[in-house]
Amino acid sequence: MQLAEDFLSVFVHECAGDSQGLYLVCVSGGMDSVVLLDLVVGCEIPCIVAHFNHQLRPSANKEEAFVRSLAQTYQLPALVAGCDVKTVAVEKKTGLEETARQLRYDFFFQQARNNGCMGILTAHHADDQVETVMMHLLRGAGIDGLGGMAYHGILPGWDSKIPVLRPLLGVWRDEINEYALTQGLGYIEDESNTDTRFFRNRLRHEVLPYLDQVSPGVKKRIWQTAAIAAGTRSITQMVTTQDWQLCEGGQIGGVIQMSTARFRSLPVYRQRNLLREVLRLAMPQQRDIGFGVVDRLIAFLENPSERKVYTIDDQHSARIDGRHCFLGNSRQIEDHLKLAHPQWNQDTFLIKVTCQGVLNLSNGYQISWELLDYPDVPSGFRDQYNPEEAWLDAAVFDGAILLRHFVPGDAMAPLGMEGRTAKISDLLINHKIPRPVRECYPVITSKDGVICWLPGIRQAEYGKITGRTRHTLHLVISNNDGSG
Repeated sequence: MQLAEDFLSVFVHECAGDSQGLYLVCVSGGMDSVVLLDLVVGCEIPCIVAHFNHQLRPSANKEEAFVRSLAQTYQLPALVAGCDVKTVAVEKKTGLEETARQLRYDFFFQQARNNGCMGILTAHHADDQVETVMMHLLRGAGIDGLGGMAYHGILPGWDSKIPVLRPLLGVWRDEINEYALTQGLGYIEDESNTDTRFFRNRLRHEVLPYLDQVSPGVKKRIWQTAAIAAGTRSITQMVTTQDWQLCEGGQIGGVIQMSTARFRSLPVYRQRNLLREVLRLAMPQQRDIGFGVVDRLIAFLENPSERKVYTIDDQHSARIDGRHCFLGNSRQIEDHLKLAHPQWNQDTFLIKVTCQGVLNLSNGYQISWELLDYPDVPSGFRDQYNPEEAWLDAAVFDGAILLRHFVPGDAMAPLGMEGRTAKISDLLINHKIPRPVRECYPVITSKDGVICWLPGIRQAEYGKITGRTRHTLHLVISNNDGSG
């Protein structure tokens, strides 16, 4: 029949598959995946069968046994795993469908990597595409959501190289059913497919049939719209890539960094496209990025709150720090910002300043010191003040200084302010030091506890070089790579 005749061509040309490569075929035991496996075997594409038992239905173990038997029939290896998805969902406080998908794909990708597979094949078909596009539309997705699934797609939340291939994406459910009947293929009906408590099933059994009554042929037109949107998506992607470069976009782990000012310079429609892409990078497990989420984030980046933090969900946030904005995992953002500023998270430490030495701080920074005769101090150091350095009268400190972290209530008289006192908290805020970084920000004091230097920010009047200075204590804060 036509489906069998077209399958290999679609696999090679639409999915960019290699008919000689090894692939992992995801088989649930239902009609769609059984037909997919039969077509793959019929085209002599090397493959491994993979099945994940969600333990959600009474028939779950029966389906697992069926898939094992089916693999034996085709003389193929079967990789099977499972867990109590409902229990995991309760523990993680996540939705049942999303938890099942997460665990299932975790298993599939791990097995694909372990066995050197070139890709993962799923049985998503044209009806699935229509339902997916409708779900995206109803949730407020943009052009990416309207493009639906792709024949060849990368899921960055799982693997940046192994693709998911969907060779049945242009085939309707009726065609798959006809093939199964003609070939005499056995399969197991998934009783949950008729449960309209699930959003997708409600679309399949109630919404789409109604729309087809109102406008016959609507499913085909939705599928065609998805194909057009997917083509448009490739064009907008080029513009988004340019905007990513314009905004000095970068990614470290689960944290995305951009220039706030350059982002604000973009037209709103380009801000939306860029943020969708950024959120996909920062939240790879999130399937749909709604319009509301994006626009609320734009509003924050344009007019940030006093705390300069916006909570996206219980794990992700956006934060503005100086000229940059950061988006991603909240904890990783805090860790990233701590690496960008000196930190001391230990008890007060006595530094004996004899000759010279170096002390490592808590996060890759270091404080170094040296004693100099006053004539050896560089001329003009007062006119070229560097907050990463402090030039102090060694006699004031009697051979020792203290290193501790900031404590609420700390204050000092900054150099050049004619003795006026400033709160350390105000100095930290004025220098855009993020809230989670302030509590461990290092402070240098005399043995008596008088603050003489806020490393990287300001030296104090106390202990400054005067005309009576004979020996100078020179302090420097730097990264371990030597940069300030």
